[in-house]
Amino acid sequence: MAKEKLSSESSKNARELILETAAQVFADKGFDGARVDEIAAKAGIPKSLIYYHFKGKDQLLEELLEMFFKSYRNILREKSECGSGSSKYNKFLTEHSDLLRVVMIESLKKNTKIPTVFRIVEILLEFEKEIYGETDQNREEKHKRLVAEFFTSALPMAGFACYSDAWCDYFKVDKKELYADFADAMQKTHGEYHKKQE
Repeated sequence: MAKEKLSSESSKNARELILETAAQVFADKGFDGARVDEIAAKAGIPKSLIYYHFKGKDQLLEELLEMFFKSYRNILREKSECGSGSSKYNKFLTEHSDLLRVVMIESLKKNTKIPTVFRIVEILLEFEKEIYGETDQNREEKHKRLVAEFFTSALPMAGFACYSDAWCDYFKVDKKELYADFADAMQKTHGEYHKKQE
């Protein structure tokens, strides 16, 4: 029984290592530029172990995206339950910046019919509907809300998570200063939008 447990735990650890490494490689190279051999080499495992756990690169991407969106739903719930959770939200985005890069890279491809990044705003609106119930907004009002949430909240937050480290390095600013300035800018833009809706 202990042998089974150890085997199960090491299998889980290998799977997590593969996913974590795949996220890094996809973030560095993009999905199309990434190779399974490279993921295996960076993880320090045989390529066959990746194929033992996953059918291939496509399944790795699918699972990474599902993990990201599941974590996103969870952080929205935590933020809702704890009240103001903007620091948790920022921490979540920073910790998941590799996955966020993958979402953004895949969404920017011209041949993508439905950009993956749209799911961020869909999840946010589903969550709000779950918390506050169905609103009586008409289609035009709902679309205006989608536009505001996507272009003045989701995209700036994603961009911030992806670029904050590089910004600090390039402009020689402290991360705390950048976070404060970004929070101020978000309050003046997206925050003002919400004030007008109340």
